[in-house]
This record gives sequence, structure tokens and C-alpha cells, in this order.
Amino acid sequence: EISSSQYVKAIDDEAPNVSVIVHLYENVRLLNECLAQLARKFVCAKFLRILAHDLEFDSVGLPAVLVYKNGKLIVNLVRITEEIGENDFNIEIVEDVLIRSGALDPNEDVDK
Repeated sequence: EISSSQYVKAIDDEAPNVSVIVHLYENVRLLNECLAQLARKFVCAKFLRILAHDLEFDSVGLPAVLVYKNGKLIVNLVRITEEIGENDFNIEIVEDVLIRSGALDPNEDVDK
């Protein structure tokens, strides 16, 4: 969990080869849990979460997963539940979407 004052620094200060995956959310416990599990599997990526209202992000686009690499936005999954489902998704579905979008490298999965 980061604050709005930590947001830019958390992205810009990371090594260029590290994907920084930011979950902007309000109240999406299941997605938070899936991303926490993925953080343990993909230790080469940096997983963060921030309350969307701290960034004045429009709630219409929530939940959103933004992925940065070398300080640049490379993946923008606004309203990710349109792709993974509202309440019937699991870690495998979220992982698949993040891999297909280029947010995660399947070769960096420590469980494989």
C-alpha cells in the first residue's frame, strides 16, 4: 500500500528492468488477494496498491491495474473486471490477463 506522495517515486526509482504493477482500487478485496499471491510468484516484479481517490482517479475506471517499466506506462488495464469478470475470477485468470498484456513474464514465475 502506498500513498499519493509515494506514487511517482515508487515507479521512477525502480530498476529499468522491473515491472511496477500498480492496482488502483476502492473496495476490491478479491483482486487485492490475487495480486498479493502473484507478488509471491513473480518476485522480479514490484506490486503496489493505492486507493484511487488518493490520486483523484475517476471511480468509473476502477478497478484498474497500471504497469510501468523504466518509468513509462506500458500496460493500462482500466476496469479490469470487464476482462476478468466481476466476482467469479481467480488468480489463474488474473495471471493470464497480466501475462497476455505483457505486464508479467511467465519465465519469471518462481513456481515453475
